[in-house]
Amino acid sequence: MPQRPPTLHASRSVDRHNQYDKWRGSSTERGYDYKWQRVRKLKLSLQPICELCDANDIVTTASIVHHIKHVDTNPELRLTMSNLTSVCPSCHQQLHTNDDKLQS
Repeated sequence: MPQRPPTLHASRSVDRHNQYDKWRGSSTERGYDYKWQRVRKLKLSLQPICELCDANDIVTTASIVHHIKHVDTNPELRLTMSNLTSVCPSCHQQLHTNDDKLQS
């Protein structure tokens, strides 16, 4: 007879998420302030299609603005349009997965 999957306790999940948020800091503390929101909105209005999908002749709406050169190592490029690319969530996940593999 199949076993019942474990019960998830929402309060534990919320606690872990809250701890992670405290460790990460607020979006403002991480550099995503009003200036960033304006630049992000401008980038998505200029390039609303995922640039990585578009390079493969696939049309996907972009909802994320990704820094090509990481902000933690290149803070001066944080708001530079040439350092930004519009991507869909799938491509953004792939970019960060590839980054993790390169850093290992």
